[in-house]
Amino acid sequence: MFTQVNKESGYLYPDEKRYVPRWEVKNAVTGIIDDKIDMQGETVDLSCAGTCISIDKDLGEVNQQVQLTVYLSETAKVDLQGNIVWAKNVGDKKEVGVKFFNTSSKIQQMILDYSYDVDRTTVVNHWFEGWSDSEE
Repeated sequence: MFTQVNKESGYLYPDEKRYVPRWEVKNAVTGIIDDKIDMQGETVDLSCAGTCISIDKDLGEVNQQVQLTVYLSETAKVDLQGNIVWAKNVGDKKEVGVKFFNTSSKIQQMILDYSYDVDRTTVVNHWFEGWSDSEE
């Protein structure tokens, strides 16, 4: 199975304030850094705007361009372009933050649909937090 969600902490980070939140998921990911370094790993989290990926080797410097393929399921994948915005060591792994660019609305919709299917209640509650349907 490609996707595993942390059910203890939920799909969103507890302090998430982004309009398009990150979902804590583990999806297979492959990519190429600056057209020369091949990598394989898994997502730590994912949103329409970016991802954190966990990998076994050092990928290099911040601001490098990366081309990623994120496997949302056994039958769905998305190809994304981004820039590395941060990198850190986590145990024996490296975690890299990637901010996407030139992401088509179709790809953004695929990520949203996937996230909505993972847990639509959390998505709706996040977007409408603080709203009330009753008149005061």
